[in-house]
Amino acid sequence: MKSVPKLIGRFIGILFMSLLLLIILNVLVLSFISVKQLSNSSPYQTAEEIAVSLQKKDSGFKLDSNNQKWLQTNNIWAILIDEDTKTVTWQTDDLPETIPKSYSLSAISSLTSGYIDGYPTYTGASEGGIVVLGYPKKSYWKHIWPSWDYQFIADLPQTVFIVLIANLLLIVLIYYWVTSKLTKSIAPIVQGIQGLVTKNNVYVKEKGPLSELAMNINQTSQTLQSQERVLKKRETARANWIAGVSHDIRTPLSMVMGYAGQLESNPSLSLDEQHKVNIILRQSEKMKNLIKDLNLASKLEYNMQPINMEKINVQY
Repeated sequence: MKSVPKLIGRFIGILFMSLLLLIILNVLVLSFISVKQLSNSSPYQTAEEIAVSLQKKDSGFKLDSNNQKWLQTNNIWAILIDEDTKTVTWQTDDLPETIPKSYSLSAISSLTSGYIDGYPTYTGASEGGIVVLGYPKKSYWKHIWPSWDYQFIADLPQTVFIVLIANLLLIVLIYYWVTSKLTKSIAPIVQGIQGLVTKNNVYVKEKGPLSELAMNINQTSQTLQSQERVLKKRETARANWIAGVSHDIRTPLSMVMGYAGQLESNPSLSLDEQHKVNIILRQSEKMKNLIKDLNLASKLEYNMQPINMEKINVQY
């Protein structure tokens, strides 16, 4: 039967399509997360912009009010390290006390690519020195270049777990979808087989992966119905034949028994002739009983003879 290999091939195809779909979805999700959490170059650009906007005045260095407000809003501190003395010559008001006021070349190199006291630092060239911006702790994960959001790195195990759960749910949904379609295909087949058992006329729609099996069930139903009609015709013919034979035999048999009864009561017959007449009567009675039994068996077979059931005591 071709439908079984076809069904197996279809489910194998669905399996590969499901795996391919999972791979594509995972790639899309990871791509979306990567793009959303793409290495962030804005802190470096911001440091360059702050360094450019920091102007040297007669009274010292001064930052415009807009940039000052933006730094305060984002909780970012800033310092200016003099390129000659390697000391802080300008700072914002919210500079933490733990931030050093003088630096060596190695310290400047370290803060350029890393941290100061846990604060992610970003630098920009300014007039007379280097501007350093210090972002809140755990706001960025610096990996030389580029930087990543700290929260993204911290939530990575949870993200992986969510992706695995999503894959599992997707597999369950695919399994439910496939089994529901299979159940819909099998249910008419099962009903058709049950109909064949009860000899009912069965028709199953020939569509879906089990169309060949449905076609075989329909053909089997037609064959059984045809055989049932032939059997009914034969049984009807047999019953009619029995009834006809019984009727045709009953009339001449009655005449034979009537004449034999008359001969039996004739005193002029010899003993040998009376013996033969008795044999004819007994055999005729036996034939009559056989015809009665044949008619009764035919009536019982077709439920034409009423049965009166009653309880009796077998002890008597």
